[in-house]
Amino acid sequence: MRKMQFAILLALSLASCEPQITIDSDFALMHVVGGTGLYQYGTLPVIPGGCDAVKWNERYILAKGHCSYYVGRNEYSGKTLPASGDVYFLIDRQRYTRKQERDPGFSGPLTQEEAAEWEQKIPGPFQTL
Repeated sequence: MRKMQFAILLALSLASCEPQITIDSDFALMHVVGGTGLYQYGTLPVIPGGCDAVKWNERYILAKGHCSYYVGRNEYSGKTLPASGDVYFLIDRQRYTRKQERDPGFSGPLTQEEAAEWEQKIPGPFQTL
């Protein structure tokens, strides 16, 4: 009986490990409480509030902001946000220096139209956890 209990506990602990998608040696997507986070060097958050989805190429990362974080916030960095909270951020991986929205390599929030223009330049589907 004890062996079965141990096996169940072991299986549950392995199932709760946080998955990660590595973008490159600097950036990774990690599951965090309430969604997905884009991190640099594994510990430094890039997108305030996390993100719902991310798309990238060798130079840029386009992320959809975590909607629940932005809903109800009328203004963010001088821009009026849509009521849905659907906002996007662009990270220039060659220019980003770990300062989140104050960084010269960080653009956003972008509107859905602005993000669609960038999305055409970044091949491949969005990645999510």
